[in-house]
Parts: sequence; structure tokens; C-alpha cells
Amino acid sequence: MRLRLPRRLPCRVAVACAILWVAFLTATGCGTTTDPAPDPCPSVPPTDGATCVQADLECLYADDCPDALITAHCDGYHWSVYVPQGCAAARCPESEPLSQLSCAPDGMSCYFAYDEYCGSSYFCEGGTWGSVFNCTDPSQ
Repeated sequence: MRLRLPRRLPCRVAVACAILWVAFLTATGCGTTTDPAPDPCPSVPPTDGATCVQADLECLYADDCPDALITAHCDGYHWSVYVPQGCAAARCPESEPLSQLSCAPDGMSCYFAYDEYCGSSYFCEGGTWGSVFNCTDPSQ
């Protein structure tokens, strides 16, 4: 005697198997990828005094100082950045520094444009930032 199955049963079985397979993969973590946790440290040394939010975060930077490390420490509010003496890590900050914040090395200068005619020049002198606002007359 031959057993006859309804024609739709194989399709229903296949769907049920597929659902069970997906459930199994999801439950076991198979087929899913997780990205590694992002590095909480900025990719470049932050500016001393810049705001930060993660308390007790310490970041080390070796790319710019071959013989020493630049150390940046976040207290939950602001970065404290230590640049070893003689380190050639002179890099302008990404945003305008506040005047009187510490900087290194002396003699470094950075320009931040507001528009095509005006901007501010920042200079590191005596270990702190100073600034001068500049505008040029477009008619000259």
C-alpha cells in the first residue's frame, strides 16, 4: 500500500525547517557578527583642557613621539594632556583652543577661519595658548 501525502505538506515542512534553522542559528549566535567595542580614546591626542566624559580614561599616543608617549587623561570633564619635553608632536587642535589653556611646543601656531575674510590665529607661547582675531578688507 502506498502512502499518499498532501501536496502542500513538503512546502510546509520546508518552511518549518527553515524557521527552526533560523531560530537555532539566532539562539547559538551562529551567523551573527558583532563589531569589537569602539576605542574610547580619540584617534589623535586631544587638546589639553578639551571636554571629555569618561572618567579615569587614560590614552597613550606613540605615533608622534618616537622616544616617549603622549599621555592624555580624562577626569570625566576635561582632558589633561602631558607632552614630553622635546616631543615633536606639534599638531593643531581640531577646534579652537581656549586662551590660557596649556599647549606644547612653544612657537606653534594655528589658524581657524570663520569665513573667507575673518579668522583667529592661535599661538603657543610660554606653555599657554594666546589668540589674535584677524579680518581682511575684501576691497583692498
